[in-house]
Amino acid sequence: MYGFECSKKLRRGACPDKRCLYPVVCPSWQADHHHLLELLRKIRRVKGVKKGFVALWIRYDVLLSDKECGKNYLRELVDHDISGQMQVAA
Repeated sequence: MYGFECSKKLRRGACPDKRCLYPVVCPSWQADHHHLLELLRKIRRVKGVKKGFVALWIRYDVLLSDKECGKNYLRELVDHDISGQMQVAA
């Protein structure tokens, strides 16, 4: 969730109930994988780096809530940045 921000938090500060992701994804919290996609691409271009791996779980609900970059992020992870197994939190 690198680079994600809540539009409410940016306008008014921290949310009092702090329930951004559970039990449902808050509509004010906008998933945006664009920053992480760019970071992974930059890592792949570093001379001498053969592979950069993403070793954390991926939240499928958050992935699907990113209508702009979610599918591209998943495709690039599968193609370039998974070390053999991928864990998806349901």
